[in-house]
Amino acid sequence: MKTLLVATSNKHKLQEISHILKGFEVKGVDIKVNENGKTFEENALKKARALWKKERELTIADDSGLCVRAMDEKPGVRSARF
Repeated sequence: MKTLLVATSNKHKLQEISHILKGFEVKGVDIKVNENGKTFEENALKKARALWKKERELTIADDSGLCVRAMDEKPGVRSARF
């Protein structure tokens, strides 16, 4: 079974990914990066690349937040700091 590293410490997210990707042993890794990207995609790529550089194994990451139409799509990538 192939190992898949997920750049997260969120146990629920790991359970969801494990459920979807049954052919992988899914392991969460809490990796800290400066999430200063302008988009969720940029931040996810930063996390995935940092984890891959550290572990050299198959890696995925995500980033998410709230984009409220009535607030001109804010807080967006700043959701955790809003």
